[in-house]
Amino acid sequence: QMGEQLIEACLALARTHPHPTFDIVMGPRSSLTWTDPQRSTSPHERVRLHKEVPHMPYLNASADLVISSGGYNTLLETLQGRASILCFPLRKDPRDEQYRHAMRLEPFVDIEVSTDLGDLPAAFERALARLSSGRRGDRRASLDLAGAANIERIVLEDLGLAACGPTAPTAGPNAPAKQECR
Repeated sequence: QMGEQLIEACLALARTHPHPTFDIVMGPRSSLTWTDPQRSTSPHERVRLHKEVPHMPYLNASADLVISSGGYNTLLETLQGRASILCFPLRKDPRDEQYRHAMRLEPFVDIEVSTDLGDLPAAFERALARLSSGRRGDRRASLDLAGAANIERIVLEDLGLAACGPTAPTAGPNAPAKQECR
């Protein structure tokens, strides 16, 4: 699997950093060795390895720092909390969605994006320094997450119905508005 190098890099960080607590999720398709097939979590003091996590959205939202390949769900779950993000997209092409989504968050969130996993140790040190100093540069409250409304607007524009909009109610103040297109 492509994400296993990132998992191994996170395990290496856990070995060299004795103070932070790590939750490392391997995922159900990982071919990395799993020690106990009867358990989905392997606790080792401050490092908890997870084969799978049914409560992943809560884990991401409650973290101080999330290291990820930049999957859409992980990014959105992390935005629910105040975590800093280190993103290492699996694919190296800047046109790939993991890279693009992460880069679009840069103006709003404390996020570092790199396609070189060799940058992880230094990025981790910088993130720890920002977390301990309180400097996070977080503006996620100004993100526009009205995705459904934006998708509707784009589809209407694509269909040539961009001038459509609600008109005044036709039968009283509680009547539904009709759509009128020019």
